[in-house]
Amino acid sequence: MPAAILSTLSSFLDHNGALVVFGTLTVVFFMMSALKPNRGTFFLFFGFLLLTLKFEYEKHLFLKIQTDMLDLMFPVGTRFTKYAVINLFLEEIVPLGLGLVGWVSVVGSVISAIFFGKPGAND
Repeated sequence: MPAAILSTLSSFLDHNGALVVFGTLTVVFFMMSALKPNRGTFFLFFGFLLLTLKFEYEKHLFLKIQTDMLDLMFPVGTRFTKYAVINLFLEEIVPLGLGLVGWVSVVGSVISAIFFGKPGAND
């Protein structure tokens, strides 16, 4: 029984490791922002929230959007320029934007803390 639980846990972490890390950091920095608000912890919370959303978007949400919305709006015989542009936006630009803004927020907060002192010290 314990071997089966460990196997299941290992499989879950292999499949969702980034989600566990980003989700945990999102909750931690949300709590820090709620207890003692400052810009540094807020931007860390915001960055990890966007990275969590990017992970979920790429893994689950895009496929649902594509099958539920795009395929119903644009049947197979009528897929032309509008479908290609919307699909490009949803498939390439949204995940890129979420990841880019998320990482810029996290890295900017860390660099700000390193070079300008404790995050939010000058708030």
